[in-house]
Amino acid sequence: MPEKPHVSVIILNWNGWKDTIECLETVLKSDYPVFNVILIDNNSQDESIKEIKKWANTPRYDGIKSKLPNLINPIHTNFIRIHDFSNKTAINFSEASISLSKNNINNKDIILLKNDENVGFSIAINRGIKTSLTLFVSKYFYLLNNDTVIEKNAISQIINNLQNYVKPILVTSAIYDYYHSNNIENLGGKLRFYGKKTYYTKPKYDSSFHEISFITGCALMIPHSIIKKYGYLSEKFFVVTLKPIDNQG
Repeated sequence: MPEKPHVSVIILNWNGWKDTIECLETVLKSDYPVFNVILIDNNSQDESIKEIKKWANTPRYDGIKSKLPNLINPIHTNFIRIHDFSNKTAINFSEASISLSKNNINNKDIILLKNDENVGFSIAINRGIKTSLTLFVSKYFYLLNNDTVIEKNAISQIINNLQNYVKPILVTSAIYDYYHSNNIENLGGKLRFYGKKTYYTKPKYDSSFHEISFITGCALMIPHSIIKKYGYLSEKFFVVTLKPIDNQG
């Protein structure tokens, strides 16, 4: 079987360690075989980093209060490796540190970055992408809000479908209401006149994918080929909604 492409799951935390821990617990249960997590802290003023490290170092951690225990359980039983690169950036890694880091990072390990201030979504995510390109040969970047949880096969389903497309596209997962888990909250949407937009909350066709004209960053898969061709997220905005290239969904 051909080797699966590496995915970097990029998660941004800001004063939200309880949500982030719940999110991470589900991500690490993914059945996708080749990925790492890039966790970026946007200068949280609470105990986020301390609590996240406590979770990682505590097998059978009992601090998660989840509305969706079927996605959380069983809680991890082994120590989770976190590589703390808080004092480094993607642009100042030396060749020696890159080599050492690559040799010491295992599949599903977490890379931790910390910003000196809350720089917002775009700058933080771009730093995560650049760091993942320094450490890994990532073909895809899965941007995931820290207040989400994912199903075990979420990443696998996206990648399996994406590899059937010759032209690179952006893809969002189906986003369900956390408190009413049978209700779809967001499937992307359609841009209309004068900046108006409509969110899809039902599948448009009986198929895995359908085309949309805008996409959110809540659970967004970006191929590396799009980054190479069009660049990183615009850093003019503190938060971002993305418009797919050439109206592809």
